[in-house]
Amino acid sequence: MGLDQFAYKIINYIPESSIGFEDDFHKKTYEELYYWRKNYNLQIWMRELYIAKGGTDEFNCKVLLLTMDDIKNLEIWLNENNYEENQNTFTFCELAIDAINNGYTIIYDSWW
Repeated sequence: MGLDQFAYKIINYIPESSIGFEDDFHKKTYEELYYWRKNYNLQIWMRELYIAKGGTDEFNCKVLLLTMDDIKNLEIWLNENNYEENQNTFTFCELAIDAINNGYTIIYDSWW
């Protein structure tokens, strides 16, 4: 068992909230934007973002809306921390920014 993490992009969909929209989201058509395997530092960062957005449940199998500001803050955090897996996440940030600029919504999802 391990940590699988995904970023999805979806067009013409903006959830009513940044968290708690799992059932609605999984009924939509979306595309995988990025995949990570066992990137624990990223998971900790995303969990903190989930809590900042009002999440109180265990952060497992919870979807999280990522805004442009969230992606920019993630880039700042990556620049401040020298983790081996950061380059992959920088690549994700570039893809996510491009997708947002082209009208997509970005969703993060993970499970243990």
